[in-house]
Amino acid sequence: MPRVADHEQRRRQVAGAAMRVVAAAGMERVRVADVAAEAGVSVGLVQHYFRSKDDLLLFAFEHLCEQLTERAFATGGPAGTRQGLFDWVSGFLAIGPVHTQELKVYLAFCGRAPDSERMRVAQAEAYERMRLALVQEIELAQGNGLVPAWRDAKVEAIRLWALVDGLGLHGLADPDRLPAETQLAVLDAHLAELFGGGEPR
Repeated sequence: MPRVADHEQRRRQVAGAAMRVVAAAGMERVRVADVAAEAGVSVGLVQHYFRSKDDLLLFAFEHLCEQLTERAFATGGPAGTRQGLFDWVSGFLAIGPVHTQELKVYLAFCGRAPDSERMRVAQAEAYERMRLALVQEIELAQGNGLVPAWRDAKVEAIRLWALVDGLGLHGLADPDRLPAETQLAVLDAHLAELFGGGEPR
C-alpha cells in the first residue's frame, strides 16, 4: 500500500493545483475537473482524496496558510530583532508578483469564509497562530532590551498583524497609490515606533 507520506504529497499536489485554478479563474469558477486537469491527475483521484469541492478548498486554504507561514519564518532575519520582524511580516504584503498572486488567492479564500463555517474557523485559527507567533517575537525583543517592557506584547501583536493585513489588502486593491515601497515604508515606520520606545499613555 502507498505510504502515508505519499498520500499527503498527492493531497498537497492537488491543493497546489486548486490554488492555481483559483488564481486564474476565481473562487466561484473552481471545478473539480479543472483542478484535476491542472494537477495532471484524474477526477476520480481527486475525489478519492477529497469528498467534496468544499473539502478540497478547505485543505487548499490550510495548505496556503502553512506555506505563507513557513516561508515567512524561513526568510526572516535574527529572531527578536526589528529587522527580523520586518523581514518576516513583509512577506505577507503585495510587494512582488509571487506575493501579490498568493495574496489574491488568500483573499479569495477569505471571501468565502463568511458563508462557510469551516473556512471561517480555518481563517480564525490561522490568524491566531500568527498573533501568537508575533507575541513570542515581541516578547523576545523585550527580553533583548529592544522593545520597551511597558508595551503589552499581545496588544502590539494585534496592532502589527492588523496593519500588515490592511496594508496587503489596500496594496492589492490600489497598487498605484500604495506600491510596494510605500507599504514597506509604513511597516518600517510602525516598527520604528514599536522598537523606539516612546512614552506610555
